[in-house]
Amino acid sequence: MADTNALSYAPVDAAARRRRTLRRAVRVPLLLLLVGAGIWLAPPIFRHYRLRAAERACMTYGAPKEQVVYEDFATDGAKLKAKDARYQTSASGGPPTHLVADAWRQYHQLLTGAPPASKGTVFLHKLVSKGGTERLVAIDLTVDQSMNPPWLTHARVWTVPPLPLWPWASGAKPTPQSANMMIYEPLHQGTNTVFAGQVDPNDPARFSIEFWNALNWLKMTGELADDGTVSLRMQAIAPPEAKPFDPPRSPAELQRRSTR
Repeated sequence: MADTNALSYAPVDAAARRRRTLRRAVRVPLLLLLVGAGIWLAPPIFRHYRLRAAERACMTYGAPKEQVVYEDFATDGAKLKAKDARYQTSASGGPPTHLVADAWRQYHQLLTGAPPASKGTVFLHKLVSKGGTERLVAIDLTVDQSMNPPWLTHARVWTVPPLPLWPWASGAKPTPQSANMMIYEPLHQGTNTVFAGQVDPNDPARFSIEFWNALNWLKMTGELADDGTVSLRMQAIAPPEAKPFDPPRSPAELQRRSTR
C-alpha cells in the first residue's frame, strides 16, 4: 500500500538551477572585486580626509593677540618656556624662543613630508581676497644664522589653495607656494618680541602682526591678492595703551638686552 503521508516534491526546474549557479559564480568575484577596491581606495581616502581635518584646523586657527610667538631676549624667553612646554629654543638651548602652531606643523608634515623650518608661526588662517580667491596663509619667521649673533631678517609666507572635497578631484594634493620676504630691516637679536597675527575683522583679505623692536612698536600688515599672492608692509605705530608685557624703557636697558 502506498504511503499517503509521504511528501511529494515538484521536479527541480533546470533553468532555475542554472540561475542559482550563475548567481553564485558572479557573487564571489564581485565580492573579491569590492574587497580589492576597498583596499586600494582606503589609504588615499583616509589620507585626504586627514589632510582636510588638518587644513580645517589651520584655516580656523586663532591665537590671542597678546600671545608671544617669537622672543629673542634670553631671560624673557626662558620665562615663556617655563610656563608653556610648546615653546622651542635653538639647538644650543638659547634664544630665540619661539612657538610653532601645532596645527600648522601637522598640516605641513602631512602635505610635504617634513615639518616647517620655522622660528615662530606669526600668522595662520584662511584669507579671502576681494575677488573671492581663498588661500590658507601661514607666515613663519626665519633667522639669518650667518650673522653673529643671528638676526631676525625674513618672513616666509606660505599660501595653499583649499583642498577639494574628493581625493581624486583636481588639486587633491596642492603644492604650497612660499616666498621669502624681507622684514622692514634686520632686527638685532635680543631686542625683538613678536605677537600672534590677527585677521582684520572688517576685511577677510587683510591681517596684521605686531612687533616690539628695540624701543619701537611696529606693525606688519598683509593682504591676499586675487592672484593668490600676499603683500607685506611694515610701519611704526604708537604703543598700545595696555602693553602685554613691560618692554625696556631706556637706552641703557636696550643696550643690556642687545649685548646680554
